[in-house]
Amino acid sequence: MEIFRDILLNVTTPEAELLLTAQLLLMILHVCPEELQRFAGKYGEDAANQAFVTLERWGNTEQSRRAVWHAGQVFYWASMLPATELRDFNAIAVYFAALTMWTYGHLSITSVCNLPGAASQLDQSSASHNDPSFVLINRQESSETRAFIAGRMEAPALSTTTPKAATDENDTSSETVIKLSNPNAVLKLARDLYRRNFPFHDGPLPPLVENMGNLMRDLCSLPDNRFSRCVSPVE
Repeated sequence: MEIFRDILLNVTTPEAELLLTAQLLLMILHVCPEELQRFAGKYGEDAANQAFVTLERWGNTEQSRRAVWHAGQVFYWASMLPATELRDFNAIAVYFAALTMWTYGHLSITSVCNLPGAASQLDQSSASHNDPSFVLINRQESSETRAFIAGRMEAPALSTTTPKAATDENDTSSETVIKLSNPNAVLKLARDLYRRNFPFHDGPLPPLVENMGNLMRDLCSLPDNRFSRCVSPVE
């Protein structure tokens, strides 16, 4: 798939859209979108419980970390799209990337439930940019992201700001870091990506984009005990 990604770079399609597609394809090599939807409750509670058992095993593997890394890259390239281009396939890609990280976040909460100091770990759902305890996955590849994929670093996180190269030089917006252990904040960030891509703040989003956002809003309202033995961080 990495070779396929490199071939795509030679196609006359805008780079951000091309690489968003490539990262989505790489992501689904490491996680089943259908299983994510089962976990989210699309097929009912029994199916969700079965998916939880399957994905709980997946959540402690390199496969899950690779899926999460590529999901973060989908967010990265989605933030680079020109205005009004985060629609149709691109909007769906962001939804499934968000669902991947949301699922991983809930599973990571479960994995620390029985560890010493679990409560304090669960509280650390956001951090400052200089905090060395997390690795940003919606940024370019680095030694830290490679260490995360290899299992040598924990606490994958997302930055809430667009990389400086893609923003106006006069932009003074502050950066907040969201750890995936705050899964509902991940969904909110995805919805914010949709909204920022459409500069008509008082108007409705395109119907598909609006529907994707509503699905993620509804996921945020699910009770914590629906997912694990732990209480999820509250946004």
